[in-house]
Amino acid sequence: MGRRASAIYFSLVVSEYDVIAALRRAVNDGRIENKSDTESAPADGAAKAEYVLGGEAKRITIDRIEEGDRLESGIRVSWLAKVNLLTP
Repeated sequence: MGRRASAIYFSLVVSEYDVIAALRRAVNDGRIENKSDTESAPADGAAKAEYVLGGEAKRITIDRIEEGDRLESGIRVSWLAKVNLLTP
């Protein structure tokens, strides 16, 4: 479903090789960290990989989210002030 939807709606087809290569580059660059615990893998060997943002990428992402929150808050205050002027 996901592969088909991405191809239908976005004309995007990504090979498994490209995804794995990009993931390895991100891990090697420190942008993503592999948090998988290979020692506690299920008996069938079908371990689920777990990745998280690396330190710098996490900091940048949090900064951008906080910046967006501040912008949204400022716009809300401005908009509500204008609305208050228009209402009796």
